[in-house]
Amino acid sequence: MANAAGQIEMSFLSIPSQRSFASSGKLRPLAVTSAVRSSFLPDLPTIHESGLPGYDYSSWNGVVGPAGVPRDILVRLNAAIVAAVAAVDMKEGLSRQGLEPRANTPEEFAAYLHREVVQNAKPVKASGIRVE
Repeated sequence: MANAAGQIEMSFLSIPSQRSFASSGKLRPLAVTSAVRSSFLPDLPTIHESGLPGYDYSSWNGVVGPAGVPRDILVRLNAAIVAAVAAVDMKEGLSRQGLEPRANTPEEFAAYLHREVVQNAKPVKASGIRVE
């Protein structure tokens, strides 16, 4: 958000998009929004560490499918995804984008999605957002 002088008072930016501004001193990062510090900016505290306990908003990507996918297919698909995420060229490409790739099990991802729904249900309801 810019003020009347054209200065940005506050913004939530990705690490790559702010990197050159921070390096030049035109921008001062205050914290990362994830639950853990970024390996790209290890000295930058989290918002949780900065005084807002429990704050954890991170972008993520995942693969989902229809309910009832057979377990053997889930296991094979997960193994292929884990291998792709572990590939050196994939890690390097994601890292250039400021992403810290990690893979998990289908059960861990389902639990994460459930926590995200629970965490965001109250603010979504309070906002009055409706599905159309």
